[in-house]
Amino acid sequence: MPWMTDLFNNLAGFPLRPLHQITLPGSHDAGCYVDHTFGNALSRTQLQTIGQQLAGGIRYFDIRPYQANYVYGRSFWTFHGPFYTGGQLDGANGILADVSNFMNGLLPGDRELVILNISHFRGFTNADHVALVAAIQLALGPHLAAHTHATIDLFNATYTAVLSNVGGGGTQSRVIIVYDGALDTDPEPWITANVNALPAGFFTVSPKYNPLANPIRIFDQYANTAVLATLRNDQITKLNQRNNYPYSGRPWAALAGNWAANAVGGVPGTLHLFSWTLTPQPYTDPITAAASTSNPALPNVFSVGVRVADAAANTHPCAGVQAAWVAWNYDPLADNMINILYVDHYASHVYTGPGPLNGVAMPVAFAARLNAGPIWPMTW
Repeated sequence: MPWMTDLFNNLAGFPLRPLHQITLPGSHDAGCYVDHTFGNALSRTQLQTIGQQLAGGIRYFDIRPYQANYVYGRSFWTFHGPFYTGGQLDGANGILADVSNFMNGLLPGDRELVILNISHFRGFTNADHVALVAAIQLALGPHLAAHTHATIDLFNATYTAVLSNVGGGGTQSRVIIVYDGALDTDPEPWITANVNALPAGFFTVSPKYNPLANPIRIFDQYANTAVLATLRNDQITKLNQRNNYPYSGRPWAALAGNWAANAVGGVPGTLHLFSWTLTPQPYTDPITAAASTSNPALPNVFSVGVRVADAAANTHPCAGVQAAWVAWNYDPLADNMINILYVDHYASHVYTGPGPLNGVAMPVAFAARLNAGPIWPMTW
């Protein structure tokens, strides 16, 4: 589903919008979709492969690798928490192959952007990092962004610039690798030593790592609750009072201070991740919690419509167009920026309504809609 291409071609100004003003749908622990016979009862977070998630519209992926050489020879798999439950990352049928197949299947005129945040490395040595980077390059080389930290200010660059080829020469669909964007783990020594020598398409977050040029940041702090009301209050408070929170609770962040306040239209250099995920263990599993509790509540946060007060006053740009839709909480024109809408079991519920997003998984539909502002560019 090339929904970003639709925005690129049909929404005025979208190609020149910086990444910190764009919203992407994301999948939490995206690689943990495998139904193993042991060890995943409380940790599986998705039911579709990465290829299926891409086809369904997800564009930001949380990938957590562990090195499994003691069982398989050097190979890389994914995990969630203490349970080894995920799919294989490398290999002919692995996650990287899924991403490659998706990118190869796009049309030459498509302009999609995929971000893989690869983090929480388990059991990694320096040699494992070298091997994983090489595997990523082998699988995705033609599709990786053509830039490095030294050559592009990634989150401040326009969508067109991020997709651009070296020296100009047009644009194409691209994959970005955020190599260790986790804020709840310690820095990897190999990345620290090589942060200014990462290959094209690879970036990492500051101040966990400190490239010589163009630092980027991703706010990612989950609620750690099994209670929906607590989740909602936690994530909305963090969205609107982000400056009250430290960059990370890890010792390495002691001098980093608190986050910069969020703002309407985003903050240069920063993506804000809105973590709509419950943590139900040990009582139930993420799949059940998402399908029964958190995902059905998404329309109450991201309705396609207008605030009740704005509708009554007829002051919102949508009011005359979609006045019947008034169950509204988040307004991309008036509220602080959400860059990544992040969920478990992303396809558990679909948006139903008029227009091209009917039948699309809810987080994908809402992310696409938030990018469009008050009026979707296609015919409803």
